[in-house]
Amino acid sequence: MTDAPTTDAPVIVDNVEQARHLIAELSAPDAADTLDDGSLIADTIAALEALIAELELAQADTHAGRLADIVTKWADPEPGMLSKLPKPTRKENPKGRCDVCRGYHGLPAVHLDYMGHADVTEALIDADPFWNWRPAAIDHNTGGPVIVREKMATMWGYLTVLGVERMCVGTADGGKEEYAKELIGDLLRNGAMRFGIGLRLWSKADHLDATGDADNELAATTGVTAGTVAGAAAMAFGPTRKLLDRVLPSPGEGPNSKTRSNGHFHVDVHATTAGGRNVVATVAADGDPGYAATAVMLGQSALALALDGEALPDAAGVLTPATGIGEALVDRLVAREFDISVR
Repeated sequence: MTDAPTTDAPVIVDNVEQARHLIAELSAPDAADTLDDGSLIADTIAALEALIAELELAQADTHAGRLADIVTKWADPEPGMLSKLPKPTRKENPKGRCDVCRGYHGLPAVHLDYMGHADVTEALIDADPFWNWRPAAIDHNTGGPVIVREKMATMWGYLTVLGVERMCVGTADGGKEEYAKELIGDLLRNGAMRFGIGLRLWSKADHLDATGDADNELAATTGVTAGTVAGAAAMAFGPTRKLLDRVLPSPGEGPNSKTRSNGHFHVDVHATTAGGRNVVATVAADGDPGYAATAVMLGQSALALALDGEALPDAAGVLTPATGIGEALVDRLVAREFDISVR
């Protein structure tokens, strides 16, 4: 065995790999032959392990900062990187040449901003030159990704940026000749959004259903906004506020216990799937919806978050109860005699 060199020069450790390498050397069976002070070896290993924990925490902070920087830089892309996606206000609108996007589609139409495949790729390279994606499943017969191809083609996959992998999905018209290319582009846009690229564009697009009536969607959104603004304005203006004070409950007022216990609510939501199937979702319960039933929903939401961790959806961010708690909350509410069903 070669004797270890003796020197008074300090050893500078500034990264996790170097610290782990030194721990391995100090933990080797022959380390005691070179350094006869066993307590010194133990103290040095303990100090190196503490340093590793500190360095890994600093790396995590840096990594989180780099992920946050993607949102800061790319949530609202430069106008020059955006294209226009037309949404006819009604399906039956006659087609014509559009002065906005120069396309040929139903008119009139609203237009959504979106990032094309090349621009999304540019943003991903800027965020992480080593970004990558992979399909969620491989077809062992073809060696290619598994694609569900009906009227619409669908492919699930994973996008990896800065070492973080997130699930994403792409859809495209399955009847197109080059649907696969469009499918990959849509999957990348969806995945990039989950890292913050073009995030604001998606939040605007959520107000319009891809197969719905844009006029109705815009009218509903505008109506809710206008109603909120009008209500706030009425409360801010002296004469109208006094008029509203006569009919609105005062602070601390509300239904008595009998009213709360005798109250109930029943909501039916009617919807049509992309395949043309009509479904009705029902949410109903006994108890005043503004007080008794709401208290149950809040309490069960808190219990689900505290106790049902493994059953919660794998999601993060600002979420609704449906996306953040999901079936765990449904099961709890049903157990409390809520009617939550789809038919």
